[in-house]
Formats: sequence, structure tokens, C-alpha cells
Amino acid sequence: MRQYRRCFPAYAAILALLPFAACGGPGSSSKGTGGKLGAGGKLSTGGKLETGGTETESGGSPSGGGGASGAAGEAGSGGSSAAGTGPEGGSAGSSGAPDAGAPGAVPGPSCAGLPETCGPNADQNCCASTIIPGGSFLRNNGASGQYSAFISAYRLDVYEVTIGRFKQFLDGYENHLPKPGSGSNPSNGNDPGWRVDWDASLVSYEEMTAGIAACQQTVPAYASHDDDLLPMSCLTWFEAYAFCIWDGGRLPTNAEWNFAAAGGDEQRVYPWSNPPHSEDIDPSYAVYYQSEDPNAMPRPEDVGSKSPKGDARWGQADMSGNVWEWNQDWYTELPAFCINCAALNGQQIRTMVGGSYYGDGENLLSSSRLYHDPKSRDFVLGVRCARPR
Repeated sequence: MRQYRRCFPAYAAILALLPFAACGGPGSSSKGTGGKLGAGGKLSTGGKLETGGTETESGGSPSGGGGASGAAGEAGSGGSSAAGTGPEGGSAGSSGAPDAGAPGAVPGPSCAGLPETCGPNADQNCCASTIIPGGSFLRNNGASGQYSAFISAYRLDVYEVTIGRFKQFLDGYENHLPKPGSGSNPSNGNDPGWRVDWDASLVSYEEMTAGIAACQQTVPAYASHDDDLLPMSCLTWFEAYAFCIWDGGRLPTNAEWNFAAAGGDEQRVYPWSNPPHSEDIDPSYAVYYQSEDPNAMPRPEDVGSKSPKGDARWGQADMSGNVWEWNQDWYTELPAFCINCAALNGQQIRTMVGGSYYGDGENLLSSSRLYHDPKSRDFVLGVRCARPR
């Protein structure tokens, strides 16, 4: 497929190593003085980049991953792992029809006082989450090798973090910073959570809001910051992680995100593919760039705008398209097999997934995985939070 992603596929290997996301032309996220989220200040990459953690590690076991989220079944079985029924989760029924996941948990503070206006009918809680029941699957749908993994049950937000939710984080930002060890994956005993030496990579309120405004101002939909239902973008990896911790969650691992996007053992081509091998894709499923006009300026859309048609197996909207999403992992080679694992040791680049409104359909595959400098901002890069079951 033709690439229209002025910032990622063609030059990602080079751009991801730069101190800023130096996208070419109108896509530069290190320039501009557009819309205002807060007081001015200088955009800073903030702090020293640390590799942190241990080598790629499996955590827990197929029977429960440290006792936090026990999904039945055996790793490597290739079968579905049922995590119960009713409010405790569920898996595809005997008819093979996908279920809608479990009801949402108690919303995090990012939705406190906000109206329930997310989704296609503008009547859903923007902090809704469902249980991903867990099980075994092939990462990247086996496209780049037979990399298998087992995932214990966990919760994943239905929607990408919105501008409205992130504004709640900014209100009292200095009191919302993560504590050491917070945000770890309870199914991975090797996950150290937030590291104290990452504090230096969280810039001041003034620097962050000025940097976000400068990054977003090139996209008309973001320039005035007046649509609280648009996906939040221009977050560094550290800010995305800090937000999710404050909101009662964490960053999903790449294996967890890939499992949810592929529908687990269904191995869906796209998150919405039903039957799983279906390659049907058009603008009714996802927000992506399809114009043949090189001067056209694509725009994001409110989260959940393609729901339910574009939803993943367990109800997640915009798993592909709208904005790329940060994962916890460093971008490294995949292990041949792992249990509740994450790449906790790396060098310069973190994993991002899902494609965006600024890329073409090739980046929307459930196996999509690219990378970015964790200290950089980009107007097509946001986040979705994972949560304990």
C-alpha cells in the first residue's frame, strides 16, 4: 500500500533516533505556536534517557501471573482461555460470535465530572474498560515468525485517552506525578513499574503545555483544543505513562495490546475482522488517510466515531486508526515464546501501535508495530490505558 504518513514509515528508523520528532513539512511537531493548553515556555525533551528494567522477561505463569489475573488454559495451547462469564469476563460463545467484554470498572479520576459523551451515540463513559480474557496467540499474526505468547486477563480501556480526560490530569499536574514502583503489570513480577530516575523526563506544566500546543497546532482539529472528545496526542512516553498511573492504570504491554487487537486466538487481520481472515477495510471501519491529494490535511475524529463497526473483539474502539498508541515496551526483537512479558530493557526507542489518521490502511493491521523516541512529541501519537482486572 502507498504510504501517506509524512512522519513515520518511510523515515521512521532515522526520525525515531532524533532528539525531536522532526517530521517534514507541515507535520513538524517541534515548531509552531498554535493553540494554547496552558502558559508558555520552552519545549524540552526533559531528562536523560534511561534504558531501565531487565531484559525481556516473562512474568507470572499461565495460571494466573502472580495471582492478579488468572486466566484458565495452558500457554501454548493455541486455544481460547476463558476468564469466567458474566461480569467477570467471558470469551467467544459456542456460536463463535464475539462478545462485548465485561462491564467497565469504576472510572478513573480523568472522567470525574465529565459527561458521558463518548462513542457513536455520545452516551458512553469515556473511561469505560472491558476485560480482555487472556489466552495464547501468535504475535504479529505469525507474519514475521511464529512468536507465541500467553496473556493473563486484564482490563483495557474502550477508548483512547481524550483531550478532555488529559485536561483533568493537567489540573493539579504537580500533584499527579507517579510514585516509584507504581504502574507495574501485576501479572509480571519482573516489571519494576515507574522508576525514580524517570522523574527528570517529566517537564514542568509550562513546558509540557507549551510543547503540546506547538506540536498540535499544525492539525486544524487540534489547533483550538476545543473538542474534548478528540484523542489526545503529542504526549511523550513518560507523560503517557504518568497519566495512566494517575488514572488508576498503566501502559499496556505490546503483547497485551496485540492480543486485544488480534482478538486473541482468532488472529484477526484487522481488529474488526469478522471472520478473522477478512481484509475488508474502508472509512466506515477506521479513521485513516485515503486521499490521493498530497496537499490534503487529514484530521482525527472523536473517539469511538467508527463504533461499533470498527470495534475489536472485546469492544475497544479505534484500536486501529485515529492515533498511534504508546506501549510499555522498548522496541526490540520478539522472543520466541513468553508469558505476560514485556521488553523492559532497551536503548533508544519505544513501541507504538495501531496506525493513525495520518497513515494509510497498511498501518491499521492488528500486527502493526513501529517505534518512536520516548522523549519526543508527535501529533499522531497518543495512548490507551490498561488496568488491573
